Amino acid sequence: MKTTIAAIILLAALSSGCNSGYIQEQNLTPLQGGGVTVKANNVAYAELTITDGKIVAVTPVDAIMNPEKTVTFEFSETENGTMLSVKNPFDQPIKYHINMVDYSGNFHKTSSCPVMAGGGAFESWPHPIPQLVVSNFRFLSDGQGFSCIY
Repeated sequence: MKTTIAAIILLAALSSGCNSGYIQEQNLTPLQGGGVTVKANNVAYAELTITDGKIVAVTPVDAIMNPEKTVTFEFSETENGTMLSVKNPFDQPIKYHINMVDYSGNFHKTSSCPVMAGGGAFESWPHPIPQLVVSNFRFLSDGQGFSCIY
């Protein structure tokens, strides 16, 4: 009975998110405005282009060629769900939007925490997620705080 209730709750949570689009494999990268797609049990890299102190372009790359401007995303399955580890090489905190992509290709908004300057962050979810789409990268200014929101 507990398993049935848990399955119903999980199904309701996954189906109640934002169904903002159905994505096809060939349309994942590059994203409009720049972004990166991270599949389960994979690592993805995004090179950020900075102009006048703002992130103006996000380019997915296959390997770290410029460590001073490459953000690393490691997305893994765990026995308790899924986990995303992010490394930020910049001297400012970074914030972005994360959309979970379900097995049908539907987007579901999820909160994300800012990534500390020169540090990292971890996000976790108590259920399987086949892939994440990370977009809308921006630096946080001093007064913006560190809220874990979309």
